[in-house]
Amino acid sequence: MPRTIHAGQLLTADATCPSGKKVTGGGYALFGTNPPPHELRVLASYAEYTNGQLWRVVAENTGARTLQFSVYAVCVNAS
Repeated sequence: MPRTIHAGQLLTADATCPSGKKVTGGGYALFGTNPPPHELRVLASYAEYTNGQLWRVVAENTGARTLQFSVYAVCVNAS
């Protein structure tokens, strides 16, 4: 699901694996038709191992435009 990040905003966004799966990786995708630079600064992109199912991205929009990005998780069977 795309997340909106406004100019100057810091945002934490998560992607969660379904029940019975665990996260092994992940990342983010930036959307939009505007050419670079997109001015999205990713401060962190990591597995949150509290429950083993979550990938987290912390990003900051350093520009003057509203941007959209999506976080994704790479999931495998837990057993």
